[in-house]
Amino acid sequence: MTKAWFKTKKYGPGWYPATWQGWLVLLAYLIILIALIYVFKTNIEKYLGFCFVAVFVLTGLLIYISYKKGESIYLWDGKDKDNLMKIKIFIENQADSDQKNIYNEKTLEYRKTVTISQKYPYPYGFILNTTSGDGDNLDVFVITDQKLEKGQIIEGAPIALMEQFEITQNDSGDSIKEEDHNVITVPDGETIVLTKDIEEKLRRFVLHAFDCLPHKKSEVGNFLDKNSAEKYIKNCLD
Repeated sequence: MTKAWFKTKKYGPGWYPATWQGWLVLLAYLIILIALIYVFKTNIEKYLGFCFVAVFVLTGLLIYISYKKGESIYLWDGKDKDNLMKIKIFIENQADSDQKNIYNEKTLEYRKTVTISQKYPYPYGFILNTTSGDGDNLDVFVITDQKLEKGQIIEGAPIALMEQFEITQNDSGDSIKEEDHNVITVPDGETIVLTKDIEEKLRRFVLHAFDCLPHKKSEVGNFLDKNSAEKYIKNCLD
């Protein structure tokens, strides 16, 4: 799992460095600003426009790097950072594997294994004691470096909701679009990180996991916040 270089502030928008890479980026930003002041301090009025543009560009670059390499800015809303819903997760598929294990999601009985077109970027499973619109349990990705095994049950917490839609064709050739959202979770007690890089990995997997099945297509919508994930789970509790 890619560690976020910047973490979101607990109150208000913004980030702060959380790794050496983050501190290095901030240090480079400050050094360049100080260098600009030192170089042009004797004739600042002449180069005021240039300095303004340089500061604007550098600050924009710092914000862009923080956005790409940091936690999602929407993730936290004050005290909710320390008040996460706890859920039980059944691990159905291991990370870095193109083997999709299929279980009876109510009895947890193993059924079969099939090969798909992409390797799972993170452990994948479902939330126990839930039922979604298709009659199965709610699907989840678990963002972690842990080597979670199939059949394992862990306690975790939702941090976001990834909108997903399955598009299939009926016998008449008409397309049918069904909601099949994924809850994004972390194991209980782990640092919670959701970067844009992670979102892109999840998006790419969902879009291409079933390329081997031409009649089945997937669409990915937005990544919604923790509150949306918790509401979605509560609406699907058995």
